Amino acid sequence: AKEVSPKERGLVSFDPFVANLADEGGQRFVRVTVQLVVADALQATEMTEIPVMAMQARAIILELLSMQLADTLVTPEGKVALRQAIAERVAEALHEIEVVDVLFSDFVVQF
Repeated sequence: AKEVSPKERGLVSFDPFVANLADEGGQRFVRVTVQLVVADALQATEMTEIPVMAMQARAIILELLSMQLADTLVTPEGKVALRQAIAERVAEALHEIEVVDVLFSDFVVQF
């Protein structure tokens, strides 16, 4: 397999997510801005130009966020696990898209 430089990767940005967390009482929430790093710019363009693909990815991310607990998300391990889950689930749902990484540019957990 050929090594791809970061310059050749594509980036798919989403509007910020706000989700209630799975903590008891439903009073905690997370606000996070997510970007998906995909295999190449062509995949990024495809994902942004096909509304169904972008909305599927957004729905998956929102579902995963709403399953999280605040105490877990504030740890580095919790963020890494969330990044991995997002990458795996989006890639699984959108077979044509190779998710290389998940980036958080804004991450706030309300207690």
